Amino acid sequence: MDLLFYCLKKSKNPFCILPRQTAGPCPASWRGYVLCAITTFITYHSYSQIGGKNTYDFLNLPVNARVAAMGGVNVSLIDYDVSMYFSNPALLNKEMVKYISLNYMPFYAGIKNSTLAYAHDFGKAGIWGGGLQYINYGKFQQRDASGNYQGDFRASEYAFYFSYAHKIENYTLGANLKFVGSNIQSYSAHSVLFDLGGLYSHPTRDWDIGMVFKNIGFLKRYPTKIPFDVQLGMSYKLEHMPLRASITMHHLNYMIDWLIFGGTDIVYLDPNNTGLVDEFGNKTSEDKKLSEKIARHFIFGGEFIMSPNFYLRAGYNHQRRKELKLETRSGLTGFSAGFMIKIKTFEFAFSRAWYHVAGGKNYITVTSNLGSYFKKTERPVDSKK
Repeated sequence: MDLLFYCLKKSKNPFCILPRQTAGPCPASWRGYVLCAITTFITYHSYSQIGGKNTYDFLNLPVNARVAAMGGVNVSLIDYDVSMYFSNPALLNKEMVKYISLNYMPFYAGIKNSTLAYAHDFGKAGIWGGGLQYINYGKFQQRDASGNYQGDFRASEYAFYFSYAHKIENYTLGANLKFVGSNIQSYSAHSVLFDLGGLYSHPTRDWDIGMVFKNIGFLKRYPTKIPFDVQLGMSYKLEHMPLRASITMHHLNYMIDWLIFGGTDIVYLDPNNTGLVDEFGNKTSEDKKLSEKIARHFIFGGEFIMSPNFYLRAGYNHQRRKELKLETRSGLTGFSAGFMIKIKTFEFAFSRAWYHVAGGKNYITVTSNLGSYFKKTERPVDSKK
């Protein structure tokens, strides 16, 4: 739960983060300046650990059942699935026009997450998308320092999305403007964030590559961090198999940081894990391996197209499995699966993602084309005239 700003409201430390100094001057060419700007921007938003240290972490939750079934992150699946532009604004396209999508996910401890997305064609102004992401943390008991009950209060967070994308031949650029807010008791925090995305679609094959810079912005009132993330993914439909496979990399800002500048990675080792011993019986600590540092950035997913009206989906999130499994048992932690069935104008999608050996959580998405309910019909000609 993202309630960190509640404890930081009276903090005396200003929100001031300086980028790490790079080794040597930037090259003189314009490409060098662009590369320098990008790497400085990425490392500016890179920090040691990614869990429990950011405000608005709810923005990293899967936006619908499809994404949840394919590992939790995807930035390259483009079709009429209208809520996908939450993941990458460059996925907004004309096939989404007049589609509406509602997603519901009952999370742990009574937390409920919902999203609503819609796309509309405004003619010369282009295709725009609008949506809402809302998470309700439920009701809490308020007590004083002595433990005396003083009533109940609620906590929630939300984000309004306004999206636009422009296509030039095989390339699409898009942006999300997000008005984000958090409320807990009488305290609140608000911010304006941006997503900048791009997509390349192969002219003849079902092959798409997407990239997005998510959650660009900062908080002025509270010294907390925004969950900035750089994601890169590819989706490819095999020519002779009913399978669309996806590979997605997340938190590339961390990978660039530790590869180029020797910064930190996203591998978390539990300091309380003292059960490891060497061949002599001495207690040892777990080391971070290069292969593990790289593997935790990858998510794998696939859609099995059984028919145009029925899909099966599955995914694997390596970081989720490594961080949330038990020391003695892993179970299905990190795996996810689901299906989609289409009946006339309605599309129903269901998925289950396993976050822990104790069980997983379900995602439900309902999508429909509003245009099918408001089709224009020609008036019959009056034969008397």
